[in-house]
Amino acid sequence: MTPQKIADLFLEDVTAWYEGKTSARGEISTNVMAVGMVMIDHMAKGFPLAAATYTSAQQGQVKELSGRKIREILARYGETRVFRSEGGRTSRGSLPLAQEFASLLNGSQAAKSYKNVSASDQALVRWHVQGWIVALLREQYFNRQRIAADLDHRRPVKFAVDALLQAARARGGTTAGAVAQHLVGAKLSLRFPDQSISNESYTTADRQTDRPGDFLVGNTAIHVTMSPGENLISNRSKANLQAGAVCVFTRSSSRVSAHVRAGHS
Repeated sequence: MTPQKIADLFLEDVTAWYEGKTSARGEISTNVMAVGMVMIDHMAKGFPLAAATYTSAQQGQVKELSGRKIREILARYGETRVFRSEGGRTSRGSLPLAQEFASLLNGSQAAKSYKNVSASDQALVRWHVQGWIVALLREQYFNRQRIAADLDHRRPVKFAVDALLQAARARGGTTAGAVAQHLVGAKLSLRFPDQSISNESYTTADRQTDRPGDFLVGNTAIHVTMSPGENLISNRSKANLQAGAVCVFTRSSSRVSAHVRAGHS
């Protein structure tokens, strides 16, 4: 059996375990995720997992469960954002969680196959399973953290916008684009208090709602984008022109602020 197939079998049990730890609000505690990541590392020391392998003699804690260890694991998968400093070590619930997780792995249908493959294949199995938990941590923790930026009220608003977008870029994915759209929408609401400014989700495509752009103020279509490519500009401007609008495209000189293109009648 290949390492990927063994990992998939383990993940059937691991996924169900994590789903069982989900709160009524659809959240999983960081402690639960941290315990799982560390326990996968303990598998390298011996399997099946024995209590002596992962339990510290001092105060019944989980060995190596610390902020430093979690940062080390996250770094393997390219994640460098700051996690909780204690990593779950101070939680009284960590050891019971580790015991549950050990029983889960030891009793998995993948356990026998894992023991029978080479050390290098075992390392690949652990990589896949631990990588899944890291991805869960990204989704459940890092990607839900509020964006923080250093703002100075003594400087022009432009610098505050740049700082927010830089912080959003650091989050990765489409975060910067979403923040840019929210900022533009907020500005339009302030500028045109008598107008009804739409508040669509960032991921809602214009065509899904038959909108001429991300925002419509009177007969002006406004499109917000972080990277205005030629095809994007050409296609959207053509549609606006056919609707009777004159398109104007503007771009921030700092290349950090949102690029806004608008069609004016």
